[in-house]
Amino acid sequence: MVSKDYDEILIGSGSGKKVIEESLRRDPGKRVAVIEKDEQGGICLNRGCRPTKMLLSTADTVRVVEGASNFGIDASITGKDFPAVMERMRRNQEAARSEIQDNFFDRPNVDYYHGLVRFQGPRSIRVEGDVELAGERFFLCAGSEPMIPPIMGLEETPYLTSRGALNLKEMPESLAIIGGGYIAAEMGYFFSAIGTDVTIFGRNNQFIPGEEPEVSHVVQTRLGSHLDLNLGYEVIRAVELESGLIEVIAENGGSREEKVRQVERVIVATGRLPVNERMSPEKAGVELDERGWIKVDEQLRTTQDHIWAMGDCIGGYLFKHVADYEAEIVAQNAVYRNDKKPNYQAVPHAVFTEPEVSAVGLSEDEAVKRYGAEDVFIGFARFEDTVKGQAIGARGCFVKVIATGDGQILGAHIVGPHSSILIHELALAMAWNVNVDDLAAAIFVHPSLSKVVKKACDRVVLLKEYREELEDCLPGFKF
Repeated sequence: MVSKDYDEILIGSGSGKKVIEESLRRDPGKRVAVIEKDEQGGICLNRGCRPTKMLLSTADTVRVVEGASNFGIDASITGKDFPAVMERMRRNQEAARSEIQDNFFDRPNVDYYHGLVRFQGPRSIRVEGDVELAGERFFLCAGSEPMIPPIMGLEETPYLTSRGALNLKEMPESLAIIGGGYIAAEMGYFFSAIGTDVTIFGRNNQFIPGEEPEVSHVVQTRLGSHLDLNLGYEVIRAVELESGLIEVIAENGGSREEKVRQVERVIVATGRLPVNERMSPEKAGVELDERGWIKVDEQLRTTQDHIWAMGDCIGGYLFKHVADYEAEIVAQNAVYRNDKKPNYQAVPHAVFTEPEVSAVGLSEDEAVKRYGAEDVFIGFARFEDTVKGQAIGARGCFVKVIATGDGQILGAHIVGPHSSILIHELALAMAWNVNVDDLAAAIFVHPSLSKVVKKACDRVVLLKEYREELEDCLPGFKF
């Protein structure tokens, strides 16, 4: 049995490194241990944001070339080299891992351990094998994992999660994605653009159900023109055939109609689950909530004063940028002994699909429940009503701003090119209590795409009036 003592122990090697970096900046002589059950760098680097966005940039390029004739350019794609696309992604990952190794793990007083962790007591853990570590303080940033639904026969098939999809060496000719959320929207976009015959089965009747219905409608229409999108269908059975194909059977929740697809690969993208119980947190006195996420107070301290938690493992917003933000809060509180509380009022997010989606703050339904329909106002503007939107051919895309009668911005939702950039204007406005009138009065570069945000704030109308106007300008959509 190997036993060592440390000042601080970090479980997970993703966003939590920020806390250790701050701690070592203040006291370079601290003895630190970092334990990771997977690859160095955490979920984002190895099977999340970073590799998927490398792939999605390829999908964007494919669609740009396909639409070149709209701009008077005669261009065509003569080939798509799937192995080269995947190798580009992996080179980027390796470069990032090397940078982390050089700048973080190569410090003389930082020890790295690979394996699963279990608490033995409030101040001791055992790493997979015969390693027992003791620490004065612990920082938990253990991530989450894909949820695998109880589908008959699925476990007997060689199904993939998003992680397995990133390890593919050859392009599948056909693919079924189980799930209709943001992972399905991004994976479906990439694989359909690269040349795979993609089928998506989403149990919910709305695609990307966390977004506004009108936003989802635009994505459903645009992305759905490149793949087979089946909403309201729950996969009930999967079986591997003698041919090597996987047969997927899905049933409509209303009509009970069945649809059957035989595909080369299946990706399960039905959400994420906590992994906290595997750490035996009860032995440390760390409590979990009813869903298995770690309980934390307003300073992100667990039910043990010397143990802090952040990122996916505490539930809430399962985004890398939120985990980074929470790590900064923990660093301020644990390292510098401040009393910082996270503020989640204006947390933006984006879905990198076709077209791009972003949002911040409340949805329309949430705003109505909180403030009442009579005090919810909507600002709306189409990309195609701006010069830049016309120049880039962004039709059917829009900005939606939700506000109170006195102009307080409650939320914003954008669907269209570069929406993940545009959303930050509204996120900053919310964070600094800038109202719609202030934004509308600001000077925006002409003819930048940002003018669509200004236009949305220029005219804010009653919710009822917005709904009537939207159905006229968004073909096929009904509230």
